Amino acid sequence: MKRAIIYTRVSTVMQEETASLENQIKQCREFADKRGYKVLGVYSDVLSGTKDDRPNYLKVKELVEAKAFDTLIIYEVSRISRKNTELINFSELMKENGINFISVTESSFDTTTPEGALMTSIQFGMIQFERDNTVKRTTERLYYKASEGQWLGGAPPFGYKLIDKKLVIDDTKAGIVRSIFEKYLEGYSLRQICNDFNLVWGSSRVKRILENPTYAGYIRYGSRGKHKKMILVEGTHIPIISKDIFDDTQSLLGKKSRKYTHKTNRYLLTGMLKCKECGHNYIGLSGGSYNVVGYYSCHLKKLKNTDKPIYGGQDCHTGNIKQSILEEIVLEHLEKVVNSLKEIDDVIINRKKESGTNKGSYLIEIEKLKNKKDKLLELYLEEDLSKEIYKKRSNDVDAQIKMMERKIEEEERKENSLNKNLDIENRERIISYFNKINPKKITEANAILGLIIDRIEIYKPKTRRQDDFEIEIFLNIL
Repeated sequence: MKRAIIYTRVSTVMQEETASLENQIKQCREFADKRGYKVLGVYSDVLSGTKDDRPNYLKVKELVEAKAFDTLIIYEVSRISRKNTELINFSELMKENGINFISVTESSFDTTTPEGALMTSIQFGMIQFERDNTVKRTTERLYYKASEGQWLGGAPPFGYKLIDKKLVIDDTKAGIVRSIFEKYLEGYSLRQICNDFNLVWGSSRVKRILENPTYAGYIRYGSRGKHKKMILVEGTHIPIISKDIFDDTQSLLGKKSRKYTHKTNRYLLTGMLKCKECGHNYIGLSGGSYNVVGYYSCHLKKLKNTDKPIYGGQDCHTGNIKQSILEEIVLEHLEKVVNSLKEIDDVIINRKKESGTNKGSYLIEIEKLKNKKDKLLELYLEEDLSKEIYKKRSNDVDAQIKMMERKIEEEERKENSLNKNLDIENRERIISYFNKINPKKITEANAILGLIIDRIEIYKPKTRRQDDFEIEIFLNIL
C-alpha cells in the first residue's frame, strides 16, 4: 500500500476553532481512502504561511529528506507557504527525494500522474517566472534610487537615523563613528577599538563600519549577494567623515604590509575587565620611561572631557592598577580553581558510587521482604497462621517495603543533585585550556582566558595603594 502523510495549516487560533483544520484533515483523509493510501501521520500548524519555521512544517521537511513516505496530501498549495520562493524550494526538495504531492482541491497539482506532473511543472514554472520578474523589477527600482543618491531602505547605518525616509546624522552616535575611523588610522586594532568604546558588537561589525562608504557620503548598491553589478554614487545625505579619511582607511584595510603598524596586545586581561563603579571596561596602558611600565585603567576615566558627552557626561573616580599585580592575582586564583576541580569531581563520583551501592542493597532487601510476604500468604492459606496474625505480619512487611522504597527515592534525589554539580567533560576542558596558557604568548593566552573567564569586576578607589583593590572573577564553568 502507498504511504502518505497529510499536512494542514491555518493562520490563527480563531480559524482553528471554526474547525478549519478539522475540515482540511477530513477531506484529505477521505481523499487518501479513495486513492488507497495508508496515512502514516497528520501534521498541522496554526501559524501564518509567511513563516517558514513552523514546527510541523519543518518536521514534514525532515520526513521528505528521510524518504519516510511516498506522497504528501495537502488541502491546497497555499497551506505549504504563502511565499513563492518557499513553494519553489519545497517542490525542488520533494522532487530531489522522489516524493509526490497532491492538492485535494486543486487538480492541477498532482505529481502522481504524468499529466498531473506536467501541469504541476507548468504551474511552478509560472510562479518562478513571476518571481524572477518581481526580483528584476525590484532590482531595477533600487538601482535607479541608488543612482539618484537616495537611501534604499532598511535600517540606517550606526551614526544615522531615518527621518522621512532620508538619512540624517545622529549626533551622539556619529561621534563614536568618527572616533572609530580616527583610532584605526592611529594604529589601533579592531579589538582594541571595541574595548576602548566598551562596544559589545565584536570586531567584525567595527570592520563593516570602516568599510561602509555611506559614512563618506556615498550610496552603494549591488556589492553583496547575487548582484554582480555594483554602483557607488554620491548620496543626498551629509557625510560623517571626509572622503580622504575613508580612502586612507580602505588603503590601510587592504594592505598586506601596512603603512600603519597596529599596536601589539601586551595585556593578558584585555576585554575581560569591568569597572564596578561605572560599568566600563578597564584597558591596558603603559607609562613611565619609554612606556615600559604597564597598568590597567578604567576607559571612562581616561577619556578626554570633550569625548565624555558621548557617554552621557558620566565620570569615573577609580585608580590605576599595576599590570603585573593584577595579572598575577588572576592567574593564581584560576590555578586554585583548576586544582580544586578534580577534587570536587572525585568527591561527587565517590558519593554517586556510594548511592548506587545503597540503592542496590535496598532493592535486594525489598525482594527478600516480598518473598517473606509470599511465605506468610502460603502459611495463611494452609491455615498455619490465623487471619489476625497474618494481617499483622503482612502489614509489618508492607511498612518495611515502603521504608526501603523511601530510602531508594532519597538516594535518587541525591544522585540527581550530584548530577547537576557534575560536568566532568566541561571541567576537563577548562583544565586543558588552563594548562595551555603561556603568559609569554599574550595573544594566545588572552584568547584561552576568554574561554574560561566571563568577566572580572574591579573596584579600586584612587586613594588606595596599587595593591589594595577589590576583585571578583566570574567564570564560564559552573
